[in-house]
Amino acid sequence: MPDRARVSLHAVRTLLMGGDEPGVFETLLGFRAATEAIRGVHIMNDLAQCVLGGAPEHGGDFLCQVVRPDDDGAENSEEALRNSPRFGRAFARAFPDELGRRRVDALRRAATAVLNFDRGMYKAGDRMASALATHRDLLGFEQFRRFQVGRYIEHALGEDGARQVRDLYETDHDPITRAFRPLLLPGDLVDTQKRRPLPPRTEFDEALGRGLRTLLTQRLAKPALLRALALASSLGIVLKVLGRGRPTGTPAVLALAAEREASRRRDLREEAVTSIRRCVADFDRACSLELSRHPGLQQMLASGHEEGAFVEFGTNATVLDQCAELIAAARRDAGSSRTTDDDTRIWWPDRFAVRLGRQGGFILPQDDRAGWGRYFALSPEHVEVLTLMCVPPGQRRSWKELWSCVRTDFGIVVGVNAPAEAVALRDAGVLHVGVEALAANGDDLLAQACRRALARRLPDSGAEVGGTT
Repeated sequence: MPDRARVSLHAVRTLLMGGDEPGVFETLLGFRAATEAIRGVHIMNDLAQCVLGGAPEHGGDFLCQVVRPDDDGAENSEEALRNSPRFGRAFARAFPDELGRRRVDALRRAATAVLNFDRGMYKAGDRMASALATHRDLLGFEQFRRFQVGRYIEHALGEDGARQVRDLYETDHDPITRAFRPLLLPGDLVDTQKRRPLPPRTEFDEALGRGLRTLLTQRLAKPALLRALALASSLGIVLKVLGRGRPTGTPAVLALAAEREASRRRDLREEAVTSIRRCVADFDRACSLELSRHPGLQQMLASGHEEGAFVEFGTNATVLDQCAELIAAARRDAGSSRTTDDDTRIWWPDRFAVRLGRQGGFILPQDDRAGWGRYFALSPEHVEVLTLMCVPPGQRRSWKELWSCVRTDFGIVVGVNAPAEAVALRDAGVLHVGVEALAANGDDLLAQACRRALARRLPDSGAEVGGTT
């Protein structure tokens, strides 16, 4: 047998990404990561429809037409909507004739400013998504549900957490739902997605579920609670990808304070970049192990390569080593930024995670032009969300206790307990981490939290945080 062999890149892609059946990536994660366009709004719409059992049968089309008066021509004009056989009665109920054309137009544009502020609501029939959909009757069919990200969050939440989310979308007492009550259009719930199997929960999944359930008990207005849940879910999904290569599923990620002292802005950035790279390398090893167990592997290896794009691997090695070489070659030859052919393009989960993290503001920089690499950075809003996940309402925790919880449950290291955290990072492969620089990062994070009234310094030089009261 020759020392080197070739297999079809398309065949490798199929085993990794799957098709009708889950591939290696989905088997490991519980969701598909074949997009770089998903945002928190899509995750929330997906989660809402998972816990409710679908969206109203009208699919949000009425809302789309109401809040897009200028985008689809005469189709969305007041006259067309009043005469619409599908939505005419609903429009007349929401905007009675006696309001007059100018008042109706002003009300529609106000609804547009609130519900379509991010341009997330597409043409009727195109599966819209409003980031401020606070009620089940404001939901529309969601084109990103096919990736099963909301299903993963539902799985992590468990039955009690799913019930909490369902209750949020079924109540109508919050300010936004009350303001848009005339636009609520009831309908039988329709679930457009088939549920795919999920892997058993890891320790990270259990911790994420606890954190999300704690967040859902906080005494916040529903829009604020849903916003915090969206950001916490995005954080959880990114950390899920980064930690899947480790035994417990929990990563070891160095996160820098977003508001750092000018003299320290480059300190630890290389180490923070390295921590993400180590997570990606660990994930690739987990993929190699899962690929070596895949029932389609031997058939692929035996079929070889006839035409088209291919990857090459050494045959004088164990199956696991062959799979590791296949993964490395596929990354080199089929990176999503280099290959546009749908038959060979591989959507790597870490690219999915980085794009989602950039959308959430906790992975910087926003593009790769500077060449520094990607790293975690926590703003005051992220600190607040992590506090809401770790500190039950009405309780207080010391600053050190908060970050001990965050490190244990979610794998985020910031430098509050610098000596122990430096050791943890070195054990994860992030070498040469300076204890003093790590402690300074923790100080910067505390300073920005105090400036935003998220933490309080105490007379004994300590600090504390507290949940909502």
